[in-house]
Amino acid sequence: PPGLVACLSVATSISISRLRHVHSISVSETSRVNYAGMVSFASFDKTGTLTDENIDFQGLSLVSSLLKSSITPDTLCGELMATCHGMSLMNGNAVGDPLEVELLRASGWKLDSESSPESYSTAKESNQLLRASKLNTTENALILRHFEFTPEKMRAGSIVRRADGTLIYYIKGSPEMLMDLCEKTSFPKDLPDQLNTLSKKGYRVLATAYKVLDISPNKIHTLTQDELETSTGLHYLGLVYFSNKLKSDSKEMFEHFSRANIRSSMITGDHIFTAIAVATECSLLVTPEQRRLYVIDADNGGMPVIYLHGDSYSPCNITFDNLFQLCSSSKNGTGTITDNPLQSSGTNNNSGSSVATQIAVTGKGLCALKELYPQHIGAVL
Repeated sequence: PPGLVACLSVATSISISRLRHVHSISVSETSRVNYAGMVSFASFDKTGTLTDENIDFQGLSLVSSLLKSSITPDTLCGELMATCHGMSLMNGNAVGDPLEVELLRASGWKLDSESSPESYSTAKESNQLLRASKLNTTENALILRHFEFTPEKMRAGSIVRRADGTLIYYIKGSPEMLMDLCEKTSFPKDLPDQLNTLSKKGYRVLATAYKVLDISPNKIHTLTQDELETSTGLHYLGLVYFSNKLKSDSKEMFEHFSRANIRSSMITGDHIFTAIAVATECSLLVTPEQRRLYVIDADNGGMPVIYLHGDSYSPCNITFDNLFQLCSSSKNGTGTITDNPLQSSGTNNNSGSSVATQIAVTGKGLCALKELYPQHIGAVL
């Protein structure tokens, strides 16, 4: 119709006026109003987006003793916290990842720059190394090489020379990854319980480990990270956990999305229980009493497994066909996932009452779904 363009322009102008006067939202590009009206699904990163940038150290859960060593676990962990990082110095202050800055603060150590001996430097690298020193003591350690964290490896590591001349490789990262890398005899029997308890409280959890190196200095810059970790000798040290508070408007934002029938998800590399706790806090997931939460994971053989999250965490007998049907029939709701953008929710009648059916998917679970049920990915989304 000839008047359609004019009507749409007037409607857009009225929308912009309402946004400015009612919601204090300024619009500089009118076309964005139309785009906003098309949104039906949105995904958000957790750390720094839904939560504050600031991370607060909360505590340690360490092994009771170290194998074949007289050094106490807390001493070694403090040194790891001060040296296993990729920070640099600027005007005498440590700068870098907020988590690593917080680890250094909590360790009770400080960083100084030091000219490296020729045997520990290469032509490709600066001659400046970082030395960590424990406050009010003579303890120190020289950071010789650092391996940055990557999403593929899910861990970071540093080669350090201790004050007594010992070379040691420190590593921190995903608990699940370090559980695969470390010697099994170094784990406490209750490690899975420790990890689940901390994660269910919403803490961000890192695992730590160490390995004493018996190599010549000229090999420090030639060995790869995989070569350092494939041979035996990598011992589990303990868990480090942090709190990461929600931003003040995160919960309100998801409530707005829910009222507007915009489905939403959270993406994070944290433990699945940490993701569920944070998602519940910000109303992305409804409370445990109001939901039936299914977690899609994968077993050691790469086959997808469905768990029912609640007081216990065990495989349930719902089939994927039934779960996909619930996802397809859901009309509004929220959900969450770690590692990859996938979520869904619906309703399920349980003893006559309406219960929200919500889904969380781990990274391994999504890979298994893409491999075995690619035709149903859209339904889950």
